[in-house]
Amino acid sequence: MRRGCTRCCAGTQCARLLGVYEFAGDSESYLHRVTHWLASARDGDLLVCHPSASVVPDDAISAARQAEHHALSQPAFAQALEAAGVSVSRMSLVTPGGVAR
Repeated sequence: MRRGCTRCCAGTQCARLLGVYEFAGDSESYLHRVTHWLASARDGDLLVCHPSASVVPDDAISAARQAEHHALSQPAFAQALEAAGVSVSRMSLVTPGGVAR
């Protein structure tokens, strides 16, 4: 996984890729998933997501994007981050060592 993850992380080393799912379910089920991923996250892991606040025409995962956006906007997401001791950063702000600039 490390080799594939290095490519997907734009040159940044990450230990594991979290957030992969079948793009099915509502915001509640996504929040459940993301809470589990955060609880199992380790230093150097990367959690990917694809949120969108609105419908994206001709996008097969538009409904999943909206569910993700809704879930990530909830206080329960902030609580899950805090409980897991995880911080959020844009990928463009992460250095090759995995530390936010």
